[in-house]
Amino acid sequence: MSNLEGSTNLSLNKMDWTKIGKGLLIAIAGAIVVFLTNFQADVDWNALLGQWGPTAGAFAGAIISVVVNLLRKFIVDNSK
Repeated sequence: MSNLEGSTNLSLNKMDWTKIGKGLLIAIAGAIVVFLTNFQADVDWNALLGQWGPTAGAFAGAIISVVVNLLRKFIVDNSK
């Protein structure tokens, strides 16, 4: 049995561990997004950037989401 085939009952092969690892990375990325979203909500953007403060807060949330989506696309195998 090669590592590209499915694993048997009560065992894990290299492909299974790879999928588990990718899932773990995606879960960690989600936790980081929640942390960063809470953090950026607490930042006083007006004090930092003056009139651009409200816009910066919105862009920070959007940028965090785009970065996580890029990481997810990089991690997940889309060749199938």
